[in-house]
Amino acid sequence: LIVAIDRSRCFNCGNCARLCPEAFKLDLKSIPFEGNDIPVVLRQSDRGGAILLAEQLKQMILNEEFQLKKPTGKLDFAESIK
Repeated sequence: LIVAIDRSRCFNCGNCARLCPEAFKLDLKSIPFEGNDIPVVLRQSDRGGAILLAEQLKQMILNEEFQLKKPTGKLDFAESIK
């Protein structure tokens, strides 16, 4: 029986709200697809965590703790993206 959420392990996926809707209220929004709005019921990524990691990387680059290297090769993009 889980009586609390361990915030240090939470990555905002929304699973708690799906498993126990009586205890949690959460709006994960929806995405338009072929004329319908499809509700997001589980997130596999965490924007908050991604922003935190980006900030940490920025600080490492500015502090010269993470050095950028020259590209090893050219990226090939799909024609629809070019």
